[in-house]
Amino acid sequence: MAIWLDFLQKTIEASAPQSAQKNINLRILRSLELPVPPEEELSDFLTRVTRVDSQRSRVEAALARDDELFASLQSRAFKGEL
Repeated sequence: MAIWLDFLQKTIEASAPQSAQKNINLRILRSLELPVPPEEELSDFLTRVTRVDSQRSRVEAALARDDELFASLQSRAFKGEL
């Protein structure tokens, strides 16, 4: 995605009139052809992103719980409660 955006930025800048400050007008933007994936691929991508985001949330919650348990264990160890 980053490579595509970099390419797109360079394409747009190449279309800009040469001046100290590049101005991209609406005519230039409307002339650009932007590829749009089929609806089915977009839906599949959204499903995958949602699944990954859900997994990430669960991992973050588990890590937070691990941190809490480790802090509790340390506290009990230093108090001689183990």
